[in-house]
Parts: sequence; structure tokens; C-alpha cells
Amino acid sequence: MGSYQQRNSPSNNNQNNSENNSNNNTPKENTKDSNYKGNLVESPIASKLMELFEDCQKRHSEYIIDFFDEESQNPKYWLIIYTGIEGTPYEKGLFKVKLVFPDDYPKSMPRAYFLTKIYHLNIRDPADGGDVCLENINKGGKQVYKYECDIIRYLDKIYYMFCKNNPDSHFTFKDDRVKQYKNDRKKFDQIAREWTIKYAGLDSMN
Repeated sequence: MGSYQQRNSPSNNNQNNSENNSNNNTPKENTKDSNYKGNLVESPIASKLMELFEDCQKRHSEYIIDFFDEESQNPKYWLIIYTGIEGTPYEKGLFKVKLVFPDDYPKSMPRAYFLTKIYHLNIRDPADGGDVCLENINKGGKQVYKYECDIIRYLDKIYYMFCKNNPDSHFTFKDDRVKQYKNDRKKFDQIAREWTIKYAGLDSMN
């Protein structure tokens, strides 16, 4: 992505840190559903998702992939920790994202929700759900993800959103931010950097 350089993800010591007040504002999916009992998985997609989870963990080093709930280790719910890309206002920030796989996966796509507050045109605030707006993925509402590379591609697309805001997307959430981005990019980047330091800095992960 141009001059932006990918950064290695933070050490695994950061995996289990929880962000202040994040989970209070995120969708209330039950990570310990009735089809999941401890380490015994009865869901028809569970074994496939577990294989997928383990494969993605081994293959990817740009961000951390973990279970959203370490106690239940339900493979339908993943926690992704991204490091903001160098040369962007999000540089060195640690951004938590919850990935939720639907029961009819792979017929329906997984959904991603930001748990960390970020000043971005195409990412909703956690208080409003934290939705991620990837136009080329969300278009049509559904898309089949059958293979490991598709999930990695999905996660990569979220990762590269740190490189670019898209003010012309049909999926923008804040009109005032769009106007600011187009008319005063310097101010937009300044606020984005301030939010990164405030909400995505190492101190905020404790």
C-alpha cells in the first residue's frame, strides 16, 4: 500500500489485556451458546472453524488472532488485535476487533466489530456497534467464504483500512467527518492521531 510498511504485531503478552469499557458497548452475542459445552463442540461448523482458527494463527504475523473468550474457546468468536500501520495516524495503536461467524457459515459472511474507538470514516464507533464498512465485501449483504485464504483476505482488508479512509464509499457513518476529511485533511489526521493515543495506546489496553 504505497509507502506504508507493515508492522509486526505486538507480543502475545498483550493478547489477554482488555480495553476500558469496550465490551459494554459491543453487540451482546453469547459466546457460550447452547451448542458449545467447554471443549466439547457440537455445532456442525465448529470443527471447521477450529481448523480455520489454528491455521490462521500459524500463517499470519501481521496481527494477533485469538479466541474472544479464552474460557470457553468458542471458535465462532475470534479476537483480532491489529497494530496501526506505520506512516498513518493510527501508527502503533492497538485496535481490538471481534469477528463473529454466523451459524450458516460459509453461506453467510462473518461480521467484524471494532471494540476500540477509532476516528475513521468507514468504521462505526463501538458505542454504535463498531461495524466495519468494507464496500467490496459487504455489497449484497452476503458472500461465500469457503477457504482459509478468504478469511485471511477478509482480515487483511480490515488491516489495510488503516491506510485509507474512503470518503466516497456508500458506507460512511459520519457526514461531518467526511466533510472534514475532504476540506481539512490535516485536522482530520490530527484528531485521528489523538484518538489513537487516547483509545488505542498501550495504557488503554490495561
